[in-house]
Amino acid sequence: MVADRARRAAEDADDPIRLAAAHWDFGHCLLSQEGGAGEAAEVAESAVQQLQDVPDSDEKAAMQGALELVCVVADAQSRRWWHARQRLGERAAPLALRAGEANIQWTVFGPTNIHLPRQHRDAGGGER
Repeated sequence: MVADRARRAAEDADDPIRLAAAHWDFGHCLLSQEGGAGEAAEVAESAVQQLQDVPDSDEKAAMQGALELVCVVADAQSRRWWHARQRLGERAAPLALRAGEANIQWTVFGPTNIHLPRQHRDAGGGER
């Protein structure tokens, strides 16, 4: 309910960054639900597409990267290890370098967010 209200407020404000953040919140809500990975990825991918017309900025890069990480987690929950790893390296990592260590819309997205899943994989997580 809170994610939906945030989405409505962002739409009313006509603020694409806040709207992306509302989708990021909703994506995380879906990831926490049994079988919600597919819908979470759809929500995040849709939000990334909506950001395409927004002028480039560090704020946009951070929101896109945070949304890409929702898709990475959704892929991992669906045991699509290769897709998760590919998205992490090809989409999220370049955005993390662009955004730097930031806390745009409370996503705390940056290079550390890319480093943590890679550490998990190297420590024995991921494909088995």
